[in-house]
Amino acid sequence: MRGLVVAIAVFTLALGTTAAGTSSAGALTTSSPNSLPPCTTAVASAPTLGHVQTHFVSGPVSPFGVAITSDSAHAFVADSAGALFVYSLTSTTLKAETKGSFPGQSFLGLALTPNGRFLVAAQGTGATVFDVARIERHTSPSSWTRGALQSGGQGAIEAAVSPDGRVVFVTLENSDELAVFNLKKALAHGFRSSDLIGTIPLGIAPVGVAVSPGGHYLYVTSEATARNQSVGELTTIDLRKAKRSPAHAVVSTVGAGCSPVRVVATRSSVYVTARGSDALLEFSASDLV
Repeated sequence: MRGLVVAIAVFTLALGTTAAGTSSAGALTTSSPNSLPPCTTAVASAPTLGHVQTHFVSGPVSPFGVAITSDSAHAFVADSAGALFVYSLTSTTLKAETKGSFPGQSFLGLALTPNGRFLVAAQGTGATVFDVARIERHTSPSSWTRGALQSGGQGAIEAAVSPDGRVVFVTLENSDELAVFNLKKALAHGFRSSDLIGTIPLGIAPVGVAVSPGGHYLYVTSEATARNQSVGELTTIDLRKAKRSPAHAVVSTVGAGCSPVRVVATRSSVYVTARGSDALLEFSASDLV
């Protein structure tokens, strides 16, 4: 979407510093805290982009998650107060199209399936799955929902979908784990408790989750390694193992600064925002595995 900036954030980029250490056996382990940026309240400085225009639209009371369709024609925005908003996009504008209200629910992270047919919204113990075609036809919001994926955990905050669209991954912030759901089974046979394949134990308060471009790995951030600590971690997970045996799918864990939250990945690097360090960290994707 050239010319359209929905939000801008500036972070300090930690270049040339790796947070990964290697044990004598070759397994990746959590690095020494001395190699990580400290917790800080510093503010990064950067030039203002005078040619960029920021457009605002009214609607969400407390917006959280956003997902963009593959053709960049529509944006879905999750309102943690219990609503889902849909906007049409052009190169220069945002236009509100429709809104669905869902009292008693709180939608957070959003993810679209690769084929664009379903929208997954993290909430409660797992995620709510919406039918995109029904939303785009402006049908009644009561018909948008296909079903809910549920676990025994709490605090669902971010969601990701496997490249084949068969599995959904949801971070459970209050349960310190990642839930793995069989979306294909749920859509084919109805949403049931058996859709939960299993969970992956993580650090304290896991938040961000991202799938590697090649589809082989998942990257998950946890805000701390232990209670009453600020230093968090980045966990790398074998995606194919997670589909079959989630509890045995962890590949490595490395320190990731103070309160790491969001994570995105390219083929060569994994980027993590360390909120408590006011820093953006770059990790070598190959070193993590």
